[in-house]
Amino acid sequence: MKAVYSIVFLSLIVINVSNGIRVKRGLSTEEQKKLVDTLNADRQAVGKKLGVKFEQLTYDVALEKEADAHPCNFSYHHMDLVPLKGNTAVREYFEALLAIFDIESADPISRLFFHPKKTTIGCSKEKTCTEQLAGEAGKGPKWTGKIAKFWGACMFGPSHINKLDRHDTPKKFEVPNHDKYVELLGDFGPSPDELNDSSAGPPKTAEDSSPGPQGSQNGSTERFFSLTLFLGILTLHF
Repeated sequence: MKAVYSIVFLSLIVINVSNGIRVKRGLSTEEQKKLVDTLNADRQAVGKKLGVKFEQLTYDVALEKEADAHPCNFSYHHMDLVPLKGNTAVREYFEALLAIFDIESADPISRLFFHPKKTTIGCSKEKTCTEQLAGEAGKGPKWTGKIAKFWGACMFGPSHINKLDRHDTPKKFEVPNHDKYVELLGDFGPSPDELNDSSAGPPKTAEDSSPGPQGSQNGSTERFFSLTLFLGILTLHF
């Protein structure tokens, strides 16, 4: 009996430790291939229609890790991080961002998947950002003061080629909606209500934005610890 308790005791210790460690999983090899193959086919089709050469993309795991670790601060002249699922404020923000380069698009985020000179892509499904955009609500651009939220993001390389060159591509042209590529990555991200919420207010903390209810996770850890301690006492007693 003592041997049985010892085995159970050690098993619970292993479970308890692993329960407190959140393992980040990148895109599977299958997801990487589906994403790159589908996006490359669409980029070549758009390029053929426009008479513009689009480089072939390859998947870069280092870029995936960079996207996951990238800071969430929004910069008006910065679009290294391309959201996969974003709320209305994110869309409005990227519309304004493209306007700097005199680029018009019915779908500003999808447009960023079609930079002709990019050669690599890496995407994180676990990247989340929540930030109140600078300025006072009702003043300045329409996104000012709203809460921008997005779930999942991609980065494209080379990183030094960020500007969408209007001399290479028309100011406005139709591209496939990037939701097409998001669907290839499986189910992740927010509820429909969260996706549509961009009301002004204090931004969430990093803990609020982390996957899963924090309180539930802590409670589970405490219960595991109590059960492990109880079985440990039984093992020593018998």
